[in-house]
Amino acid sequence: MNAYIEYKIDSGIGLRTFLEQSGISVESVTAIDSAENVIKLPDLTTFNWKSKDGIVRVNCKENSMKVIEAKTGLRHIDNGAGDPTRPYSFIIDEFSDFLDVIYALKQIEGNVVGVKGSDE
Repeated sequence: MNAYIEYKIDSGIGLRTFLEQSGISVESVTAIDSAENVIKLPDLTTFNWKSKDGIVRVNCKENSMKVIEAKTGLRHIDNGAGDPTRPYSFIIDEFSDFLDVIYALKQIEGNVVGVKGSDE
């Protein structure tokens, strides 16, 4: 069975719930119940659930990109001019990689509910 579905990550709402239950601080959400869902963290990283493909997309700034690459085996893709605020993305189709990204982002100050990270 698909682990995303097993953990009820089948929509923007499910993704937000999982992130919050994992201790991630969610700063804001947009269109959470649609295909255009955006979940924004304090460091401006955004998560999107892509229901058509059953994947999570993470868009981020350079600092977050470097932390994710250092703490996971993932490599970014460039967003180009499409998102000048968050020029880097990760396409996460494996649930284990998703958990690694959550762990990595929790190392950045402000991204954990009530706890300051190391920002290393």
